[in-house]
Amino acid sequence: MTSNLYTKHGTGLGWLLVLVVCFCIAGCSVNQSKVSVREAETTESALNPIATVSPEQARSLLKEGYIYLDVRTTKEFLKGHPPNAYNIPFFIVDKDTGKMKTNPDFSRIVNATFRRNKRIIVGCRSGKRSAMATKAMGEQGYTNTLDMMYGFRGVANAEGKIINPGWSALQFPVKEGNGYSRSYETLCRLAK
Repeated sequence: MTSNLYTKHGTGLGWLLVLVVCFCIAGCSVNQSKVSVREAETTESALNPIATVSPEQARSLLKEGYIYLDVRTTKEFLKGHPPNAYNIPFFIVDKDTGKMKTNPDFSRIVNATFRRNKRIIVGCRSGKRSAMATKAMGEQGYTNTLDMMYGFRGVANAEGKIINPGWSALQFPVKEGNGYSRSYETLCRLAK
C-alpha cells in the first residue's frame, strides 16, 4: 500500500503540498485587524527596502520606547521638533557652493550615537530625506529603523496646501531649540 501512495503522489510531495495549504488556510483565518504595529514592521521590512509608519503610529511607538531621529538641517530642527528628538542632518549646506549635499559625517555620527538594534523612527520635513536616511541606515545594519511618512510638516500639493499632515500639522507636541545633548553639535563632539 505504501508503494501505491508514493506512485500516486510522486515521492510524497503531494501530501506535503496538502499540509502546506492547510497551514496557510489556518493562518489566514486569524483576525488581521489586530495585527500589531511591530508585526506589520517585520512584514513590511521583509518586502520593502524600508519600513514606514504614519505620524500617529510614530507617536504611539515613541511612548513605547522608540527614539526619534530628525534628519533635517540644524536650522529646521531649531524651529521645532518632536520632544526628545536627536538631530543628525542627512543633508548639509555646502559652504563653497551654498547648495545641499549629503552629510559626509552622517553614518559616522549615527554609528557613534546608536546601537544597530536601537528602535529608531527617522523623520524629516516631508518624508523624502528620512526615507533616504532610513535606507542608508538599513544598509549599515540597523535593523529597527522606521521611516515616518509625511515628516514633521507634511506633504503639500502644488498650491502649498498640506494634503498629508505630518507631526506638527497634526498638532502633536513640539519643542523648539537645539535639543541640548541631542543636538547635532553635541553629537558631533561626542562622536570624536
